[in-house]
Amino acid sequence: MLAGVDFFNLLCATLLTGFNNPIYMLETNKNYLIHGAIESPKDSRTIKEPKVSLLAYFTFPKDGGREIKPECILDQNRVGICTSISLVELIFDRTSKRFSEDFQYLIQKKYYDKGWFEGSSVFNAIKAGYDVGFLPKEIFDQYFQRDPNENYDSYSSRLKQIADNETLMKELLAKCEKVIQGYTNIGTSLVALAKAIDDTENGVLARYTCGWSWFYKYVNGILHNCWNGESIEPITEPVATPTFPITGHAVPMPVYKMAALYVGNTWSKLWCADGHSKIDYLPTEAYKVYFKNFNDQWKLPVKKSEFKHKFTMQMGLNSKYRYETELLQYALIFEDCMEWITPEQRGYFGLKTVSGVRKFQMKYGITPTGYVGVKTLAKLNELYNK
Repeated sequence: MLAGVDFFNLLCATLLTGFNNPIYMLETNKNYLIHGAIESPKDSRTIKEPKVSLLAYFTFPKDGGREIKPECILDQNRVGICTSISLVELIFDRTSKRFSEDFQYLIQKKYYDKGWFEGSSVFNAIKAGYDVGFLPKEIFDQYFQRDPNENYDSYSSRLKQIADNETLMKELLAKCEKVIQGYTNIGTSLVALAKAIDDTENGVLARYTCGWSWFYKYVNGILHNCWNGESIEPITEPVATPTFPITGHAVPMPVYKMAALYVGNTWSKLWCADGHSKIDYLPTEAYKVYFKNFNDQWKLPVKKSEFKHKFTMQMGLNSKYRYETELLQYALIFEDCMEWITPEQRGYFGLKTVSGVRKFQMKYGITPTGYVGVKTLAKLNELYNK
């Protein structure tokens, strides 16, 4: 007897018979919904693009982006590797280079998640690709090939055997290629997503909450199943049930049409006929990934999670460069009190910095003078001299 699976879910599972379905694992005492994307750890964004004005909102609705080519939509099979597979799909579509999603997942688990459990964050997938690079598929295929019917435990165990082989890992890592030039957390507003999707040379990866509505829909009393190629648009926000909990899924976001978002799925080409579907709610997080035209001038030399400094100098409007002022600007940027500025502008206490200090002071209940005095220094140290 299958614990926790009612007649309705058995019916749904039965409809999937004959398809290479990665979602359902009807196993005793196991949640049969495979988990994929988990919430990413909070991290300062690598770059921050200029804000979109309110006026930009009125340029929508319009159509933007481009659908991922069918041959670039890969099959996840029965393992929850949506974070790595969605990133490799985007690269394949944008560059025509085919890299190994399995090796990418291995890198995530070994160096970033640091544990062989199902589920990864979108951020860790991107960061692994940015730091380490990507291994051409034909190279990793010599050592590892996925079994379409393999469950996650078996899959991860075989991957771990390769990860533990330090000699082989050194050889494989040396053959990885640098593909990602940069990345940025773009937020989850419709305008921000549409703006990022418009840049078709690069790509957008997002994490959505995911549930029953991604796979099934009743139309005139008939249950439609996306895995047989039927469209069930729009994909609606999930509601948890005792037998179908909410999980997460990482997807490319290739298109918007008339202000409606479309996701490119990372389960198979069969999903919703061509691997794409309209969705009627926003993701929990989204990143723009740069393969071309990355503007490095926005990059800061330190992440918020690693930033530590003891502020001692009172500061105000000044035309001279000071390193202390540059560090103050980092703090103001991390606090979302100041727009990012180019390296040439950093370290000068101009009107932008005055405005940023005022925003910081108002945020923390300090009289907004724009001058960094005793109270402002104390608050900065409370936040960043831990």
